[in-house]
Amino acid sequence: MKPSPESSRRRLESFAAYLGEQGLDLGLVYDRYNLCYLTGFLRPSAGVGEMKFPLLLVFPDREPVLLVNRGFQDLARETWQGEMIVYNCSDIHYKMVTYPEDAVALLRDYLISQRLSVRRLGAEERYLILAYYRLFADLYPQAEWQDLSGELQRRRACKDENEIALIRRAGELVDLGYRVVKEASVAGTTEIEVYNAANAAVHREVGTFTFFLGDFASGERSVAGGGPATDRVLREGETFICDLWATVHGYWADTCRTFVAGGKPTREQRKMHDVVLRAMGAGEALLRPGTRCAEVYRAIYEVFAAEGWDEHFSHHAGHGIGLHPHEAPFFIPASEEALEPGMTVTLEPGVYLPAYGSGVRCEDNYLITEEGFERLTHFPRGLT
Repeated sequence: MKPSPESSRRRLESFAAYLGEQGLDLGLVYDRYNLCYLTGFLRPSAGVGEMKFPLLLVFPDREPVLLVNRGFQDLARETWQGEMIVYNCSDIHYKMVTYPEDAVALLRDYLISQRLSVRRLGAEERYLILAYYRLFADLYPQAEWQDLSGELQRRRACKDENEIALIRRAGELVDLGYRVVKEASVAGTTEIEVYNAANAAVHREVGTFTFFLGDFASGERSVAGGGPATDRVLREGETFICDLWATVHGYWADTCRTFVAGGKPTREQRKMHDVVLRAMGAGEALLRPGTRCAEVYRAIYEVFAAEGWDEHFSHHAGHGIGLHPHEAPFFIPASEEALEPGMTVTLEPGVYLPAYGSGVRCEDNYLITEEGFERLTHFPRGLT
């Protein structure tokens, strides 16, 4: 399942129109998440062949151009139908490793040949590498620069139908992972063995390499809140926090469940879990357009505060998901954001009590709709 070229094209055309409204002659997009958002092109998280130094040139009044290395031009063509400048990424008679100057030299020749008039230029100040900045500053020394980082982040917050479908599919993969994790979480098994079983099931479902990781933290590690799977052996009756992450063409699902090894939670563990689920419900009650994200955080926080556990709820209450696991909006006290239709978010209450020797966290993914929300992940929330 991949991004629709038509959906990517619509997003790109909207962004090009924005550049025109801002009086910009050219926009440069370098961040790989923003680039995927506008083109659908993304290198899978496998192997040694990272995306190198792609750059998207977006114009308000002419067709965009994608600069890409030769090794990934076929991959880019799966979703990108426009013009490409292809630079050499590896040649055993020349060099084995690509550096930015290989792309810069070809891009310089292209820009000079186009005789562009660039008076105002937009770029992502957070991400654009120095080699590209120097090239454009040299060719267009009088150009006024405008930062596009915030605008692209704002646009990515609300997903279209194709993006939602990719996130929904990622949610199906983590639900599958939990079915295996629950069955495998028995005393005497190691955390890494549980992860390996779930990872194998997800890869069998997908049929090729896919990104699948998460927190697999049992016992005292659950009190600390998380961490990758280790060779620690699960003991009877201890909590096991499993925060699973999967992606489909870069789009994330991020969820959490807590299990008890052996399936027999103590009274204290049940109480912790009940409070966490009440916090989830308090947050869900506010998931609708117009709600301020700080209000969602406060509603979840107050459930823990009422139990005297506020100091043991030490992290955010949730966040947006999309091409990045933590993107706008954010459920934190300082947030000034408000929910909008099309946002895909998580709620993530958790409490970690050294006195009980247990940590409990739960997390689900949601789509904000015109009427309220749709839950995108469905594995049961029980401890057993």
